[in-house]
Amino acid sequence: MVTDYDAEIRLEYEGNDAYMNRGSAYDEIGKFELAIQDYYEAIRRDLEYVFAYSNRGFTYYQIGQLERSVQDLSKPIRLKPQFGNPYAVRA
Repeated sequence: MVTDYDAEIRLEYEGNDAYMNRGSAYDEIGKFELAIQDYYEAIRRDLEYVFAYSNRGFTYYQIGQLERSVQDLSKPIRLKPQFGNPYAVRA
């Protein structure tokens, strides 16, 4: 699955979904640092990408970086309060 997103990124895909999706794939196999890097890139490309902030916040939570987790999970709450995922993880 990760290789599918690698190929999409190599094709110079302009959007940020490939980074977001590859980050999720890395999360699933426990490669948290690589996931964080991809979420960072997705956010760099779109500073209001609430799903990337939420996923990166959850990944930080999984590796015990709670302060960073709260920071990332707070961003989508400010940007899109109706987006429920960050509330559940941040609690």
